[in-house]
Amino acid sequence: MATAPEEMADLSKAIGALLINFGTIQNLDGMLAAGRQANINRKPVVFDPVGVGLLSTWQTTVIKGNAAELGAIANSLEVQARGVDSVGKGFADPAKFVLDLARKQRCIVVLTGVTDWVSDGTVVIRLSNGHPLLGDITGSGCMVGTCVATFCAGVSMAAFAKRSADAEEDGRLVRGDMLLAAVGGVLALTVASEYAAKREDVKGSGTFLPALIDELGSLTAEKLAATANIEIITC
Repeated sequence: MATAPEEMADLSKAIGALLINFGTIQNLDGMLAAGRQANINRKPVVFDPVGVGLLSTWQTTVIKGNAAELGAIANSLEVQARGVDSVGKGFADPAKFVLDLARKQRCIVVLTGVTDWVSDGTVVIRLSNGHPLLGDITGSGCMVGTCVATFCAGVSMAAFAKRSADAEEDGRLVRGDMLLAAVGGVLALTVASEYAAKREDVKGSGTFLPALIDELGSLTAEKLAATANIEIITC
């Protein structure tokens, strides 16, 4: 949650990954410095544009957004925005859209919605989990970004831990399977939402949010594997 540019050099050495959420912007210089320092220290950078583009200063690892937010980054007029929400039916071909944007930006792209789409520019993955109550609470999009950043951090740290101390430098900006991390982060929230919605104590959006947080905290690999609805798309 730090925003001061002066803190970024030290903080970037301690973090597992960096989530830059432009919807909570307080210090633009701090965000720019955070991204640069994360690149220098080879930490994954997850960017949640919330309707605003900011991609020319550092290399992002994952861009996560809804159709309107990603459409703005891609200069597409196919989907219009209303505040932070998308208007209309969405992209006619979301698989091709995320594939093309991932290639252009050289990163993982996560398109959120009723169906979630993830691509690294080579593979497109369709994720069909989630509950409608996610659309009735504030902050579910930011929670997805946090989950993705958490998974990216875990994958990156695990990959780093496997490297021997005398291993030759390979020049990679971020280590680990970031496509897998992005998919895992999205599934964490959407699968947890399905478990939360089934609870007897959930009567609507007001009781759903704390239940969702509880289910995220108790989520296991076994629950993810048993519930995940994943399809690899051929473009």
